[in-house]
Parts: sequence; C-alpha cells; structure tokens
Amino acid sequence: GNKYADSIINFRQYPDEIVYRIIPEEANAVTALKDGLLDVIATDISPSMFKSMSKDSSFQNKLSFITGPSIRYVYFSLNNKSPLLADKHTRQALAHLLDLDQLANNLFQGYAQRITVPFQPSKSYYDHDLVPIAYDTSEANKLLAMAGWKDSDHNGVLDKMIFGKKNDLVLRIYVTPGGLGQQIAIHLQEQARKVGIRLELLPKPLPFILDQIQHHDFEIAALSDSQYPGPDDPYPVWHSQAYKENGQNYSGFTNATADSLIDLIRHSDPGTIQTGLYTQLEKIIYEEQPAIFLFAPKNLIIVNKKWDAKAASARPGYFVNDFKRIKI
Repeated sequence: GNKYADSIINFRQYPDEIVYRIIPEEANAVTALKDGLLDVIATDISPSMFKSMSKDSSFQNKLSFITGPSIRYVYFSLNNKSPLLADKHTRQALAHLLDLDQLANNLFQGYAQRITVPFQPSKSYYDHDLVPIAYDTSEANKLLAMAGWKDSDHNGVLDKMIFGKKNDLVLRIYVTPGGLGQQIAIHLQEQARKVGIRLELLPKPLPFILDQIQHHDFEIAALSDSQYPGPDDPYPVWHSQAYKENGQNYSGFTNATADSLIDLIRHSDPGTIQTGLYTQLEKIIYEEQPAIFLFAPKNLIIVNKKWDAKAASARPGYFVNDFKRIKI
C-alpha cells in the first residue's frame, strides 16, 4: 500500500510507534502535554481550555492548535406526536426561545457552528441558504398564539383545549446530568418561562433517556448524533415508516413529501440531482421543525509541533497514522 500513501490517507504509516495514555482528568492531561509526556490531546479537550492555551505565548512555540469539522451535532428531539407539540407553530416558537449565538460563545468559545437541519455543514448538500432561527421572544409569542395557546386562567402558564380537555403547556425535557444538553436546557427553561411555557428538567442517565424516547414517552430530549462522513441516509430517522416500524424516528415526524424525497435520495447517485433532493428535504424539515437543531461542535486538537498533523472529521479528530515527524 506504500505507493498509494500519498493519495489515500488510510495507507499512510508514519509513526513507528503509537502509545495511548488514558488520563481521565483534563488538567492532568494538559500537564502531561506541557511536560512532553503526551504529543497530542484531542476529542475531550474543553473549548475554554483550548482557547486559553492557544492564547498563551508560552505554548505557541511548542504546540499547534488545530480545529476541524466533526461528524457530531447536538439537538433537541421533539415528540411531534405529543398533543402539546403536534402543531408546528409550537415547535417553531420553542426554537425562537434559544439564544444560540450567545450559547455558542459561552459554551463553545466560538468553536461550534449553528445548524438548521440534521446534516453536517461540511456536507456538499447542506443548504447554507436556510437562515438560522433568531432568538425572538416576540415572534415566539405570535407563533404560540397561532397554535391556539393562551393563559385563560391567568396562572402564568399557557393553555388550550385539546380533545375537549384543558392542557397547560408544561413540557418535560430529558437531559444527561451535568452535560452540555442540561446547560442549554436550563437556558431554554429560563426563556420559556417568559412566554408562559413551563419546562420540567429531568436529569437522567442516557440509557433511561433512550428508553423513554424509543417508547415515545417524552416531550423534549437533549441528544447528540454522529454521522458517517459519506452521504447521509435520512430514512432511519426521518421517514414515516421508521416511526411505524419502531425505527429511529423517535420524534414521530411524518410528511408524505419528505417520504417521497427520502425514497428518491436512497435510489439516486451523488450529484446535482441528489443534492437538489436533499435541499428540498431540508426546506421541509426547516419549516416543520420536528427537532431543534443546535450546533455542530468543531474537533479541537492540540499537538506537539514536532509532528505535522491534520484534523479529521471522525473521532478522535485525527488519523494517527498520518502524523509525520518534522525534521528540525
């Protein structure tokens, strides 16, 4: 495979030896990097630590700070089959309650890209013309009114009649304890209170949350997804049959036009026609807002400058066989 090494990254084999060290604590890993006991930190370096070190002149001559696209994105899954969230205007209103630009700076130090659909922005068919939904409580109020919500009993929580019964707009939101999703959910909870929505945060272990969404027993769940670097197949998550057949369409999104487009995508070759099909599907998802798509975090890598390294989208954020020793 040596003759293909220049053109195919998987055939490269530059380091003579690779040693992995498991260091659970970020501070200890950073110390090991400073002391020369590690050559690279990736995947779990926090954005705040990455930014702080990159601005420290004592590290700039020794370390390279590399960012690159990832295959992961974070989002809020919404149960479209819940009577409380069945109207798309309610789902759209929730999206307007998140100040995602502020959160990108506070939580990611700017090392994340906002997304509007369930695909990576680096994909050729990602529709960059779809404008990220703005934080706008006034627009959220209008959309909630369009969905029929009002505070009829003046208790500070919106309500409406559903199937002949008055329902308050009280939504459960599942999050993993102490995780990124919980921080974003707390922000959403605070903003939702301003427009008369009560969110009940339920910190639970991930296996419990997955069981709840698989049985469609939830309103909102903070989740993340990782995608294959190649073309995406939307069928398992967004086709209505994937809901009926107990697939991964946990949000219960059903749209006949979207189904047709997904079927065509699966049977078309990459190119202009397939890109157009993806674009049409993205516009439907953007309008229907079956989930609130949040961020695609960047891969962050810190590497000793004795190595020539590049970022990769797949975990752990680099191809270790591509690390080439720099001769000084």
